Amino acid sequence: MKVKINATGDTIVLKFVRPSPDVKLEGYILGYGSSMFSKQFIQLPEDGQPYETEIDAEPKYLIAVQPIPTNDVKKQCRGKVNLEKPLHLIIGTVTPTSVLLSWGTLLKTPYEESVMSDCLEDG
Repeated sequence: MKVKINATGDTIVLKFVRPSPDVKLEGYILGYGSSMFSKQFIQLPEDGQPYETEIDAEPKYLIAVQPIPTNDVKKQCRGKVNLEKPLHLIIGTVTPTSVLLSWGTLLKTPYEESVMSDCLEDG
């Protein structure tokens, strides 16, 4: 995926070029913090509307974009919906020579909610 970045003053503009028409960009992960990155998934607004949020001022920020091919997300609407829960990994700097790793499956991904919504709409 190609990314075009334009940073001026207090503004960062990111433009993404999809590698293929099958890839749909649904959102991005915004992480911030100097010792332990706090990450949140931000779904892309519809119809080109701008997204604005307030976060605590920090010296470091991380923006990660993770495209998922649309054919990889399969809808299963018979009985229980079984989705594999990926491990969410958080890496934080403790000292100049050490880091803190934490991981788990307790966070919800936006794909779980969209599949459940589709199943409820289908009956």
